[in-house]
Amino acid sequence: MDESVLERLTEIVREVRGDRSQRDLADLFAVSQSTIHGWETGKSLPDLRNLEKIARLRGQLTEQLVADLYGRNTQASIQQQIESMNNRERAWLLMLIAQSFIEVEAEIPVE
Repeated sequence: MDESVLERLTEIVREVRGDRSQRDLADLFAVSQSTIHGWETGKSLPDLRNLEKIARLRGQLTEQLVADLYGRNTQASIQQQIESMNNRERAWLLMLIAQSFIEVEAEIPVE
């Protein structure tokens, strides 16, 4: 696993734990306290079932969590990209969005 991805995962596990003790988080995940410690230090990795639980605690789908881990475009990074656009680029983006709505509307059958 890429070291930056592993580092991000350890940050996310600590974020999810928040003010809880490792033991409390372990009870929530039905794992041992040493397992939580391993996740926080990068010495072990959560399985898919526990990645799903981590995602839910963050209010995300598992796919969104994986995207965050790998630095893919998340809602926050997309918003940052839009904020960095000049007016011409924003107008172009709005035109593309409007066009996609027009195309979808044209595909909807009228009863």
